Amino acid sequence: MYRELNPAIYNGDGSESTWINLGYWPSPNIAKVNFPYQVACENLALLVGETAQLTEQTKSLLDLGCGRGDSLLLWRKKYGIASVVGVNVTASECVAARKRSSCEVHCQDAVTFVADSLNAAGTQDVVPREVSAAEAAEKKRKKRSTSGSTWLSNMVWSLVTPILTKEEDGNDFVVVRNAEAEVETDLKSFNSTSDNEDSLNGNEKSDSTESIQSSHEGKKKQEKTEERRGYEAVVIVDALYHFDTRIDFFRNLSTSGVLQKGGRIAAIDVFGTKQLSSSSLTCLNLTSVVFSPLRTLLLKLLSIAGGIPFKNLMYKEEMFRNWCTAPDSGYTDYSSKDITERVLPGFFAFAWSKGHEANSFTEKAALYGSALFMKVLYHSGLVRIYCHGMTRA
Repeated sequence: MYRELNPAIYNGDGSESTWINLGYWPSPNIAKVNFPYQVACENLALLVGETAQLTEQTKSLLDLGCGRGDSLLLWRKKYGIASVVGVNVTASECVAARKRSSCEVHCQDAVTFVADSLNAAGTQDVVPREVSAAEAAEKKRKKRSTSGSTWLSNMVWSLVTPILTKEEDGNDFVVVRNAEAEVETDLKSFNSTSDNEDSLNGNEKSDSTESIQSSHEGKKKQEKTEERRGYEAVVIVDALYHFDTRIDFFRNLSTSGVLQKGGRIAAIDVFGTKQLSSSSLTCLNLTSVVFSPLRTLLLKLLSIAGGIPFKNLMYKEEMFRNWCTAPDSGYTDYSSKDITERVLPGFFAFAWSKGHEANSFTEKAALYGSALFMKVLYHSGLVRIYCHGMTRA
């Protein structure tokens, strides 16, 4: 639900910067006196990097919603990360990001990218293939046409998956037990023969035991390798609230090979300020809607105007925190910070001031429109902006 914007309107025609985000501002008053928009955008990205606990030892990073590549350059410059990979939904921005950063950039919806990786090998070198615009449109059409049966297929798959997993574990167990049984059979056979054969039996037993131990050690090494697959960190600078939906994304990420176990994810996000959803955070609570019809309507309008899925605005950050810290969520060490006061007033002041300097009617309309939109959001109290992070368990 992301809409492409023109970076020149916010950065200026002669600027090399192509940043577009809400920025992290010192104060609204400073924003009015030509505080560099590029610096505010970088500050917001660095806040995400800090929350993701990026260091100079971080070796691999995935940037979802990487825009035109400014953030990709920042991660390399600030932390010296060798493997920086971007994902973005807009084809023209992907082309610009590849050219600007020389990084690997995949043109795909982030939620689909993570979901597709569930069927991939799960390493940072094996990623879902890119899809064309026609394929994406067809996939979206099919999703709409089959949405009525999605709950049934999910239920069936949830029942079948444990069975398949147990069957595979059972096969591994049988292989090991058969190996031991063969050793025992060989021992009985050799014990009924001469002393020389007893000696041979001892050698055979030792070889078989070493083979079993080697098998177990190999399996442990494979499990350890599984834990190290994926990226060490995933960052999302001012894009997560566009994901359709937030819960689907985090649910898939917790079981995919995109983020390695112990890896950290951090993002800038937008939450509603009143609980309108059920406890599952996936559907409306009708009672809440009945008692808050105006708020529901305003959030629906915000969803349309801002390109934000309505389901992402139906609940408070507190409820998302509870979901992330539940024992079965797949995440630990959740942290969050309300940064609304350092974002919305500052962006409003900047965009309004920038609108005075704009020459064309189109630029003025875009800047004044953006400024007023942020001012309404801030004073209405409909949403709050957070920077949050968590670790994959």
